[in-house]
Amino acid sequence: MSSAHSRKLRIIGIVMFVCIPFVLAAWVVPAYFNKWDVVSTARGSAVCIMVWLAVCIYSTLFLKYPWKERKRGFIFYWFCTAALFNIVWQVPLVLFRSFITQAEPTQTNLLKFSPWWGYGFADAHYGLVDKWMMSEETWWFLAIVISIVGLVLVRRGRELNGFLLLGIAGALQAYNASLYMVYDAMTGFDNIASGSALSLALYWGFNPLWALTALVASIFSFQFVLRKAKARHTAPGTQGPPESLI
Repeated sequence: MSSAHSRKLRIIGIVMFVCIPFVLAAWVVPAYFNKWDVVSTARGSAVCIMVWLAVCIYSTLFLKYPWKERKRGFIFYWFCTAALFNIVWQVPLVLFRSFITQAEPTQTNLLKFSPWWGYGFADAHYGLVDKWMMSEETWWFLAIVISIVGLVLVRRGRELNGFLLLGIAGALQAYNASLYMVYDAMTGFDNIASGSALSLALYWGFNPLWALTALVASIFSFQFVLRKAKARHTAPGTQGPPESLI
């Protein structure tokens, strides 16, 4: 991947994360002064952030580079985004769940907790931070650790091992997000706030987005593994054992 391509990916990533606070502010500041409904405001801001994340993530596939390089960029962008999202959103939600989930739903508290309340007001598992949610996040965190190791290996030139771990991490993430929806289906989706179109949009936006994106990243990663393994096998004059698979 060229330095110009890497620079564009970094710019997209910086713009994505920098714009999120402005999107939240565009909702919560008017809500504070105009006394808008706290729940609806939080959900509305979360929908906008969801759309923004999807646009930024998949925009990496439309950069003007060869398809192979775009796939590589998508892989790196997704796993970096997933790791940062876990650090700045999911980990604080679990560590400080009593402060976030038990705070009174006022405009003042919305200024502080809107990043978590948006989805939490739509999905009770995250609104309450129950044991099912924490078990799911533990699995997701495991996948994040594997993906970080994979990214480091790729950066160090051990691409066969690195992409193998990234493929496994993406598959774990896709399974994790899919299992979450299957569990909710078995319990009648009683975790989704009733009578709210915004809640439905958030649930059926975020969860399939995360599952599908992780699956695509996993497939792309395994394609690189197969391509590199085939190249090693067919390269003339290759000596010595192939790169170990961890």
